[in-house]
Amino acid sequence: MTSGRLRPRAISPLAGALLGLAVACAGCSPSAPAPPLPPSGQSSAAPLAASAAAPAAPRPLRGEPEGGSPRRRDARWQRALAGDPLDVRALAHAEGASGLLEGVEDGGDIFHIACEAIPFADDAEIALGRLGEVALLDDAALSPIAVVAIHRVAAGPPSRGEPLDPDGVSAAARAVLALASNTTLPPERRARAVSAARAFAERGVLDPATIPADLDPAPPTPPAP
Repeated sequence: MTSGRLRPRAISPLAGALLGLAVACAGCSPSAPAPPLPPSGQSSAAPLAASAAAPAAPRPLRGEPEGGSPRRRDARWQRALAGDPLDVRALAHAEGASGLLEGVEDGGDIFHIACEAIPFADDAEIALGRLGEVALLDDAALSPIAVVAIHRVAAGPPSRGEPLDPDGVSAAARAVLALASNTTLPPERRARAVSAARAFAERGVLDPATIPADLDPAPPTPPAP
């Protein structure tokens, strides 16, 4: 009685020879050509890496909203805007760095008073990152004020315990160093940036050797013998 399984048919010698020839030819078929290299032999990923490393342009201030800033209707801000130093300090303690940064974004006189108050806030370091951006704006009415605030925060005692915003501190340090190194700026603007950069160097955030010294007064000439 025959089984239900099908037995494979025997392959004739001629068919086997043809099959072997086909396999051998398949192994000899040429592979697809490799894609050409970019110009100068650079990797095609290089432009992407370069664009990713390019620093973003500093973000401009938001400006007061339509109808005026709500800070103009706040009694604490009103008293600080009158210019009394005690009221400026009180505003700093009441608002903290986050609240004062909202005033920075308003621009104008509110920006000025917010920058005056930030160094007195217990968490002033939180504001350094944004102040560094403002310092890099091509605006002679804003940048110097931001640099003054950065300098005062950097020259003050660092935050106790864990750093509040190490990335913001580093960003502000790089910003003032860039301004200090920009020889196209007026000397007085560069001088303040140099002072801020040296305050960061004392904290160990910047290498003192990278800070320009061309604005330093010349050493006194020793008296003739």
